[in-house]
Amino acid sequence: HHPFSMTYLSHLHQRRAMATQDSDEFNYEELIRLKRNIVAVDLDYRVLNVLTGVGQTVCGNARNLPFFDETFGVVAMGWLLHYFKKAPELEEVMAETLRVLKPDGYLIGDVPLVPKISANDKLALVKLLFNLKPYIKQINNYKRLMRDKGLVFLKDGIGFNSLHLYRYHTYHFLARKQQSQKPL
Repeated sequence: HHPFSMTYLSHLHQRRAMATQDSDEFNYEELIRLKRNIVAVDLDYRVLNVLTGVGQTVCGNARNLPFFDETFGVVAMGWLLHYFKKAPELEEVMAETLRVLKPDGYLIGDVPLVPKISANDKLALVKLLFNLKPYIKQINNYKRLMRDKGLVFLKDGIGFNSLHLYRYHTYHFLARKQQSQKPL
């Protein structure tokens, strides 16, 4: 499992700021506040035991998160979605993620493209071109699921995630949850 580190969350925060073009509003104090308010969740408590610098760690399942509705302004997913192979499981994870995300909150994350290609692979470009059609299918499936659940993409793309030890080719995204529609 690849838990996201403080460095990764800081990177995601900066990506959010750049994508929304309001980076001048985010200063050092905001970043420190963000780090103090991070709640790291993983199914394996052993992973949580090695995390440092987070405000709180919680052992939990992505399909049944132990939080109230609309708790978080930002949810970051690092290498999570690819663990759920079946559409109903993936839909459960996304529904649960959006349940705990506040209206107008941000979902930031990345998921490795399968088959995985390492940046250290000398044939990475050739493999990327050879697997382009399956990668596009994977990305479109993720995007369709997120849009169907009420997310609007602000920025997304593919590339090598340099913050992971093995630097695999990933699909990264930044999306915003739409405001709840209030009945008239």
